[in-house]
Amino acid sequence: MALVTDALVCPGQSLEPILQSITVEEPRPDEAIVEIHAVGVCHTDVACMHGKIPTNFPAVLGHEDAGVLLKVGSKLLGFSEGDKVLLSFNSCGSCQDCRLGYTSYCQSYAAQNFGGQREDGTKSLTLTDSGAKLSSHFFGQSSFAEIAFVSGRCMVKVSESTNLALFAPLGYGIQTGAGTVLNTLDVKED
Repeated sequence: MALVTDALVCPGQSLEPILQSITVEEPRPDEAIVEIHAVGVCHTDVACMHGKIPTNFPAVLGHEDAGVLLKVGSKLLGFSEGDKVLLSFNSCGSCQDCRLGYTSYCQSYAAQNFGGQREDGTKSLTLTDSGAKLSSHFFGQSSFAEIAFVSGRCMVKVSESTNLALFAPLGYGIQTGAGTVLNTLDVKED
């Protein structure tokens, strides 16, 4: 059964986002539904809203977040309803880079995170009042909503004691900065 929730919908380039009712499809076996408890606004979200990064509209953006699993697809082993999760970027899981564990170098990274749809071209979010399909799956999650439809490849289970508000940016902003410092600057201990 589909779920109805509120989301911040970007109707078009450089237009103010609007809080609207959306319908979220049931997850497929490799997908989940997450109740969002904390979300940040990243410059990437703003850049997409203003056309600096190509995006299809209307869209639900958002990708620095954390929440609690409401529904878990049957292929997502190790996850259960009620688990706390941090969300990060999406990847295909099947290209050479993904198979080697370098998911940030996924050969379909742009399509997986900015394509606005699943790999098969379908979308999981619609406007409740009109039934219009929304550009979704932003970074595998489109989390500017009370409930997010999530690819299983972008979830990380965390302990029950994790402060989700504190750790929400870890899935993108903090790991990007840390990756730059540790890998590009090659920082060493004294």
